[in-house]
Formats: sequence, structure tokens, C-alpha cells
Amino acid sequence: MVVDRQLRAVATVLAVGARTVDTRELHEDVLRDAQVIVEDVATMAEVVRGDVVLDPARRVVFRTVGMPWEDLAVARVVAE
Repeated sequence: MVVDRQLRAVATVLAVGARTVDTRELHEDVLRDAQVIVEDVATMAEVVRGDVVLDPARRVVFRTVGMPWEDLAVARVVAE
């Protein structure tokens, strides 16, 4: 499980979800004060295009369905 002390305050976290109902991938302290984006509400494409305004002073947690090509698209944009 990822906990707050493992991340920078302005980290971007791509969360794909836990595999069972009794597990989780992120501790609640990771979500505290974060800008949380849920893929059902906004798509990864909207985030990458800049259609979703991200707060550069806050951690961003993007809850995705786990499509690896989306992770690659985000990594490419971040690297540029």
C-alpha cells in the first residue's frame, strides 16, 4: 500500500485499484488534500489535453480503470 511519506506533496498518482474488496492500493493519507480525478467523471484524454484544470500546488490522484496505454500517454506528456 502506498502511503503519504513515500510521495512528494505535488506528486501525480495513477491509481488502478485494488484487486479484492478487502485490499486497497492507497492509504487515506495519500488522498488527504489531493485533487482526486475519477475516470468515470473525466477521461485521461481530457486531463492530458488540459481540459481538466490541475492545481500545481496539490498532489493529483487519478483513479483509472488500469489501461496501460493511458499510463504511457501520461508519461509521454509529463516527459515533454
